[in-house]
Amino acid sequence: MGVHHARGRTYKDLFQRFKAMQGFDQRYQNGFDCQGLWVYIFLYDKRVI
Repeated sequence: MGVHHARGRTYKDLFQRFKAMQGFDQRYQNGFDCQGLWVYIFLYDKRVI
């Protein structure tokens, strides 16, 4: 794992924990592409892709 991977995962984890402490309901799975896959599915359903 490169340094940029570890840094990105750390920032993502910190943001998710911060939002969870503010009371937001989070659907988060470690090691899961939580941004790209859902955007792709949304655009696929809209027939943009």
